[in-house]
Amino acid sequence: MRSMFREGDLISAEVQGKSHDGGIQLHTRSSKFGKLGGGQLVAIHAKLVKKQRFHFTTLKGLDVDLIAGLNGLLWVSPHIQRAEDGTPLQDVMTKPTNTSSLLGTLNPPGNPNPSLADDPAAIAAAAAAAAAGSGPSLQQREAVVRVAGAIRALAALMLQVYPDSIVNAYQASLEAGVAVKDMTEKKFLEVLAQREVARRVKEAAQADAAQ
Repeated sequence: MRSMFREGDLISAEVQGKSHDGGIQLHTRSSKFGKLGGGQLVAIHAKLVKKQRFHFTTLKGLDVDLIAGLNGLLWVSPHIQRAEDGTPLQDVMTKPTNTSSLLGTLNPPGNPNPSLADDPAAIAAAAAAAAAGSGPSLQQREAVVRVAGAIRALAALMLQVYPDSIVNAYQASLEAGVAVKDMTEKKFLEVLAQREVARRVKEAAQADAAQ
């Protein structure tokens, strides 16, 4: 285990059980579980996280992935397309799988300087360039921090947090022209609370009309 993880690493896993000595048994069924990185962690009261059928989801129209833990920890990250087994497609299709593929890039047939492929610095630079090419866009990174802000705003109002409520809060912040840093300020919270009241009134009216 220590060959893969260290103390302080953030991981996603299913809790299968708890032992008498306080230890917990974790289970990772596919490649979508494991060490997390490249995103933002938001911690809220656990009771605010609405139980869903699926707690791994991509927020509609935002190109952002969400892991909503029932322990109150939510992980927000740029959307990554995955294969059926959960492996990121960029790992399967675009990233070099070994050093020899990098050497092929550095030392193609007819390269006038074949010694370049023996240069560790050149290999490291090629690897960094390959990784940079598959990184999230500025738009995705901005969406991630705004989604995190939407979650914090909902939690500040003690409203339930689930994909639809997050997207609604996200859209409300854009319509109000609110900066991410101001999404937990009183002015925007009042706007968000008014939208929630209006939504509930509308749902009640629709329910009455259906009876």
